[in-house]
Amino acid sequence: MLWLRGYLAAMRPALVFAYLCSSVLLGAQPLMPWPAGYAAMDGRLGVQAPIHVSWSGFHDDRLHAAERRWLTRMGDITGLTLFEPDSLPGTTIAVAVDRKGDHLQVGEDESYALAIAEGGIRIRATTDLGALHAFATLYQLLQRDEQGWYFPHVAINDSPRFPWRGLLLDVCRHFMPREVVLRELDGLELVKMNVLHLHLTEDQGFRIESKLFPELHEQGSEGQYLSQEDIRVILREADLRGIRVIPEFDLPGHATSWFVSHPE
Repeated sequence: MLWLRGYLAAMRPALVFAYLCSSVLLGAQPLMPWPAGYAAMDGRLGVQAPIHVSWSGFHDDRLHAAERRWLTRMGDITGLTLFEPDSLPGTTIAVAVDRKGDHLQVGEDESYALAIAEGGIRIRATTDLGALHAFATLYQLLQRDEQGWYFPHVAINDSPRFPWRGLLLDVCRHFMPREVVLRELDGLELVKMNVLHLHLTEDQGFRIESKLFPELHEQGSEGQYLSQEDIRVILREADLRGIRVIPEFDLPGHATSWFVSHPE
């Protein structure tokens, strides 16, 4: 496997160059993953502050939080103050959602339709999970030229190719604190992934606080572990992003850290 890792590392610049060239030749937008259905239109929609987001159908705390995150990210990139009073003119986004999605159910509907035209932006999704993905696509579509920030006119109908789209985060061999895990959740959201596989115990450390057997994390982690409050925050933030968290506790193998306090 070492030779393969080295080969991929050596090939990475060439692969990136090839991707950029193919994107330019095809007139493609910088979208990842590529939508299931994509149609480019002539024209552009200039970004004008403030951005007005209107909701119809289902709306809850998850969607409200997603809207705030998206506007904050947009403001950080553009330097525009997007949280202005509704009385001011600006860019409009109309979002229609039918129902709440169950992010713990494999195969839940995560599809969405996104249309950007002269009159504004329209998002249509069966579940709030699809709406989250539409906002991620909008974030990727944001561009700038000599005239300022804008969105290209496009029509997108998208749904995930794979129902399980996950990242394994190993906080055992190389400990990562809560802030790093939360940063990874932001990254997962922006590329429409829906699973965080959180590896919590290994030979190198027992990385989660145990109320019932505190000696496990006290003696088996060298003081580097996620508290139960850390886990609650991670689960809450993952839920807001439509991401399920899969914990991994390794037994009977890979359990040297357990033996520090329980050699028997």
